[in-house]
Amino acid sequence: MATPAFNPHVHALPVHVCQKMGYDWIISDVTPDGFRGKRVLDFGPNGYPLLPLLAKWGADAWWHDRNPGCAATMANLAEKSNVIISEQKALIARPEFDIIVASNAIQHNHDGAETLYGRLVAQLNDGGRLYVVECLAHGKSYWDTGRADPCWRRTLSDHAALWAAAGLRLIRTALFHYGLAGGPDAAWVSPVNGDMAAATRVCARLERGPC
Repeated sequence: MATPAFNPHVHALPVHVCQKMGYDWIISDVTPDGFRGKRVLDFGPNGYPLLPLLAKWGADAWWHDRNPGCAATMANLAEKSNVIISEQKALIARPEFDIIVASNAIQHNHDGAETLYGRLVAQLNDGGRLYVVECLAHGKSYWDTGRADPCWRRTLSDHAALWAAAGLRLIRTALFHYGLAGGPDAAWVSPVNGDMAAATRVCARLERGPC
């Protein structure tokens, strides 16, 4: 099975195919032109190079990460890309972002996902969008310690419960799987083209409002 065709800018990013799948889905939903003039927050970027790309497309680009070492990495990325990206030092209740991206980020918090979603919602302006990419489990949610960076693998129903509790409405979703080696073993999963139980990630576009 061939690796999905990515936006060429996403394809060029030096990141694992798992990140590329999520980034490409988000960008296809917004479109590159759709970032122009938008205030965008990358929550938990961990030094990944998505934000400089969005800044090149005209986004007012911000980031927030609990890792203090992330600042130097993000500054280096901004300098190399000749763009401005800024740090949002605290997630305070100030709705000012049009788009928030949380790609493989919320899942790494053992406790407090409910609080995090609430804080992110409080950052969204009217009509703002939250894009998440998260690990997916089938049957039962569990805290996965069998990896260097432990994370939650939640079922779709548990993800949906978290989103609803935060006052988020699910607008669009997609599922995919990928191989740990990164190569060609990556594909979108749907009832039409595959086994839903094979999906290992969920992408979602969420907006403020009743579910």
